[in-house]
Amino acid sequence: MAAAWKEKVDAALGEEIGWAGAPLEKESAEIGRWITGAWRAELGAEVALVNRQGIRQSLPQGAITKASVWSVLPFDNKIVMLKMKGAALTHTLEADDAVSGGVERAGNGVWRIGGKPLDPERVYSVATIDYLYYGGHMGLSHALSAEDQGVDWREPIIAWTRKQRSSKDTPLEQRLH
Repeated sequence: MAAAWKEKVDAALGEEIGWAGAPLEKESAEIGRWITGAWRAELGAEVALVNRQGIRQSLPQGAITKASVWSVLPFDNKIVMLKMKGAALTHTLEADDAVSGGVERAGNGVWRIGGKPLDPERVYSVATIDYLYYGGHMGLSHALSAEDQGVDWREPIIAWTRKQRSSKDTPLEQRLH
């Protein structure tokens, strides 16, 4: 009976969804861009935010499978879409554990989105995880609203990675901007 279940799990998680030509190291900007970029693309968020400690290991070079994604992100988190004013978002982005996408640090506490400084009064859409929002981490409790998407945090990454059709000739890291 155990062998039958193992076969089902291997079939479900062993599906190849992409290719990494080089490892995406756990602490690298590339792995953060992979995760947050996928969320932004698949969920339509302006900004995506995850905690560094939620990324548990590097993505190895070679075939990317669903199991690879589960190894990098092993916890059972769900996506939450937030609405946040720029001032609160700026504070959140300054957290030591923050890994963000869609924004870039311009220096002196200034963050840019689309080449323009975050507007302290403008409301931005932010994709994050329930652990961070409901746990009050990184100042996310200052969000104006939150909508639990009921989506496993790995699903947008799997979907986006599959759409990239990466291969040995065109590895995933070439698509991470």
